[in-house]
Order: sequence, then structure tokens, then C-alpha cells
Amino acid sequence: AGGGGGTTVTAAGGGGGGSGVGGGGTGAAAGVGGGDAGEVSFASMSQGEGLFVLELRPSECKQHFVYSSEGSACVAVCSEVLDLRLQSLNDVPQLEPSIVPQLFRTVVYKQVLSAVDTTEDWIIQRRARLEAAVQRMLPALGEYLQLFVPYEALLKLDPVDYVQEKAAADISTEEAKACVLEHLEQEQQVLSEIPETVVVGLFEISCSEIRKTLASRHKKIADLLLEL
Repeated sequence: AGGGGGTTVTAAGGGGGGSGVGGGGTGAAAGVGGGDAGEVSFASMSQGEGLFVLELRPSECKQHFVYSSEGSACVAVCSEVLDLRLQSLNDVPQLEPSIVPQLFRTVVYKQVLSAVDTTEDWIIQRRARLEAAVQRMLPALGEYLQLFVPYEALLKLDPVDYVQEKAAADISTEEAKACVLEHLEQEQQVLSEIPETVVVGLFEISCSEIRKTLASRHKKIADLLLEL
């Protein structure tokens, strides 16, 4: 089900965040219901899966990194999903008309079972606990984003300008060769450091496009240097 502002909700589980761009294993086992029997809990979700999918991408100014949607949008999505499920409970037909239809021939309206009301105190309390539990997961997104700060210089780098500066410095063939090898090595380093996807708390973050973008900076520089 699609969330507001481009956030995508997946029918998956929870998982671990991690220290480092590639993730690790700080599981998001924060129980919504406080661990009581019969209450919703994130602790039961499978390791390595996320409830919400976000994409890591360059900002519009190409100066830093941002997510495709605000993580806080997932709080509204959870509330919307809860409302939809409660609404579906209010549309369950009674069985009697199907079992003994002859007794209900004069009934012209749809008879449904009694269900919960969204204004009931216990529903309001559970909603608040659900939203609070999701809110506790949001800081992890900012922490993971900080791990990409060292790549901002590479994001801002223009390969053409970089190579033109090297050419203006009249570098030797050996220096150009060393520079080419260095950037080819750094290209592989970026590909090895940044994962395709990583799970941070409740969020599955796609890094595939930004991974390609950053690695291609080094590849472009190497190719341009070879053309000198």
C-alpha cells in the first residue's frame, strides 16, 4: 500500500540497522503493545526485512544526501492502515440471512455484525502506542544518513573539471597512470562499501542508484584521464 509523500509500505518484517554504511545488526525489537499477549509487537518480525521502503538519493542541489520521503510519513501510514482494518470489521454481514433466508425476505437493508468503534478509549490508546513505537524508530534514519557525509565531496565532484585541472597542471604520463589506477581502485571501494539495500530499524533503504552514481564519478575520471 502506498504511503503519503512517496513512502512505500511493504508487507515484510522488521530487521537490524547497523553501524557502518553496509548495516550490521542492531535489531528494531521495540514492542508496540509492550509485550502483552495478543498485542502487536515488532519483536516478532524476521531479521533482515523492513516495513517501509525508502531510497537514498542526492538532494536537488546535489550537495548532500536525502531520502525519497520523510520517515515521519510512516506514522500516518500506520494510522491509515489501522483505520482501514477497523473499517473492514464494520462490514461483516450476519450469517443468519444466508442460513435461513426465508426468515429475512422482508429485510431490505444489509445486516452486519457489531464491531469496534474508532472512538473507543482502548482503540485510541492502542493507536497512540502504535504511533509512539514507530516514532522511536525515526532517529535511526538520521544516524544512517550521517554515515554518507564522507561521500558528499565525491557527490559534488565534477569529473570534467577535475580532469581539466589535472591537464592544466601538465602532469606526466606516470602521474596520469597512477591517478587512473587510484580512481579505478576507489570505484571498487565505493561499490564494496555501499550496499544495494540495507535495513535500518523498520526501514529498508535502497542505495543502489546512489551507489552507482558515486562509483561512476571515479570511473568517469579514469576514462577522461586515459583520453588525455
